[in-house]
Amino acid sequence: MQLFSLKCLILQESQDAKFRPDIASLRGVAILGVLLFHAFPDIFSLGYLGVDIFFVLSGYLMFSILDANAVSIECVREFLVRRITRIGPMYYLVVFVTALAATFTMTSGWLVANFDRFRTALYFLLNHDLALLQKAYFHGPNDYGLFLHCWSLSVEMQFYLIAPIVVRLHQLIRKKSRHIATALLAILSAASWSTQFLYIRTDSHYKLSARLWQFGLGCLAELTSRRSTSREGGTAIPVLQLLLSGVVLVIFWPWPMIVGFPVFCRSLIAVSTSGLLASGSYSKITLHSLRPILYCGSISYVLYLIHWPILQFIVYFISAHKKLLEGGSRLGGHASTSAILISVLLAVVLHECLEKPLLRNRRLAILSTGLFLALCAYLLIFWEDLHRMGMDKDNEALIRANLELQNGEFIYPDGHYRTVGFGYHNTGPPFGLVEFPPGYGNSSILVVGNSYATQQIQIIRQALALNYANLAMFTYPGNNVLFHYDQDLNLTTRELILDYKPQVLIILVRYLQTEMNPYVPLDPVLTQFLQNADFYSQHVDHILIESAHPVYPENFLSEFLERLERGRPLEALNLDKEGSDTRLRHIRLRLDALLGVCRKCRLLHSDTPFYDNTTIRTYDPISLMSYVDNTMHLTKYGLQMLLPTYRNVLNQVLR
Repeated sequence: MQLFSLKCLILQESQDAKFRPDIASLRGVAILGVLLFHAFPDIFSLGYLGVDIFFVLSGYLMFSILDANAVSIECVREFLVRRITRIGPMYYLVVFVTALAATFTMTSGWLVANFDRFRTALYFLLNHDLALLQKAYFHGPNDYGLFLHCWSLSVEMQFYLIAPIVVRLHQLIRKKSRHIATALLAILSAASWSTQFLYIRTDSHYKLSARLWQFGLGCLAELTSRRSTSREGGTAIPVLQLLLSGVVLVIFWPWPMIVGFPVFCRSLIAVSTSGLLASGSYSKITLHSLRPILYCGSISYVLYLIHWPILQFIVYFISAHKKLLEGGSRLGGHASTSAILISVLLAVVLHECLEKPLLRNRRLAILSTGLFLALCAYLLIFWEDLHRMGMDKDNEALIRANLELQNGEFIYPDGHYRTVGFGYHNTGPPFGLVEFPPGYGNSSILVVGNSYATQQIQIIRQALALNYANLAMFTYPGNNVLFHYDQDLNLTTRELILDYKPQVLIILVRYLQTEMNPYVPLDPVLTQFLQNADFYSQHVDHILIESAHPVYPENFLSEFLERLERGRPLEALNLDKEGSDTRLRHIRLRLDALLGVCRKCRLLHSDTPFYDNTTIRTYDPISLMSYVDNTMHLTKYGLQMLLPTYRNVLNQVLR
């Protein structure tokens, strides 16, 4: 029985390699966990850990393949060619067909968003793209991201590039001391594991540096298994294998709350998987008696590639006539079950009729096929406008104008960037410290905040009209200024205030969930608000704080374009003011309490310009231009709504 593996994980074994039912069964368990998590995330909330199992398996198999001989240039070349021939053809076939189907079925907004991910997926860099965007993986809003699952394949391919270096260094050190070589590999894994506590959540999920420890556990398991297979373990090994198998099967446990502890869950599953692999090449306790599990392992690569696009297309078509806001759309039970069945049946057909016959060909034929499919996928990028050729000409100009709003304007050509490092952080454009050309006024002004500040600084500059002596801005993702998750960031903000000595401090922030949580006596968030405001008040004359701005749904612009292109009512996209007030009630209570104590503090009301009786406007009813983009930020049309209010307040302060 020929064995193929999942997402990048499956490494083509040598022709004389023996079949490993324990590895095959782990692959089957992993792909079923991922499949159930994606289809029923509220039930099988731990299924995402199947990816962690695959990473451990990959480390185990890669180390076994590379360490079979002394690593040389020829060995590395052969290794990489095998990985490409194994992964490339089916990968590029699936992403090409998926992108082609999206071109003829999705409306402009969703298509452009997907093609942004499609481009990076082609280069196996999607994980970095998602980390940069801080794209939530757990219960994030549905944006019909057809290529989201390719992030793990990107991690795998990046690991393949460094695996030969790691193994070669291990071989060199092992010549002097086997124990030191193993210890250094363990230290490297531990260092990677520790980054989960240093990175923000999205970075710890997507970045290779935060996943290396799982590959490292696989490498350590392979080293250990060489010794365990040479001696009997009595009854201890079977009992241990039974215990570890039970832990691995926890990924099917229907407990949504556990998804809130990803570091613990990842560690538990990864260690258990490596323990099973380390306990011997042929585990006495396996799931190999369940032939469906073994077969799922053999089709796992194809099944992983196709299941997510199928799920997303079904969500898109089912939701085509529904309002898709506030957290996205969930498939119903019947639709999810149908998606799983379609995915499995199609995976079987592709595996038996395409993948297996293809991999029996000569290597040159496989590489040629993969290259042709990759070329087709790359060419499709330039044909993205095909589906808009038949667009209604009356709406085409309007739709294209709104499409241009997808990416906010964060770069300031006349600003001088300075990189600011603090703790383990560093910043760069559009975040960091930006110093603007001097004005003609008398006041020194410092703007601080998060991504809202990087956008609204344009409006601040228009409102000031050069009525300042010096203007600078310091921003960092998640920097809420008054409330800090990170004390290094808090200290850096204070040091900049002491350094610049501004007369006016402007705080522009999008408040996060912590600041919106229920207000309680001796409130810790308010306490930090008051402490920071007290420090700022000692060094500045005026503190302008952005009010609580309405929280927009992610992917708003794509949904706006969906309705615009299909001729559906747009009024439903306006926010309900009462509902928004309820959501923002507690952050407003904290700000009111702060204003009652801080005499130098004043609010910049960024919310009131959008009020329209009982609704909050999200688009211009006359020009039909959206005020909101896909990332919960304002477009240039939304930003212009702030100008009169900001100009009025700044004129009063600087008068």
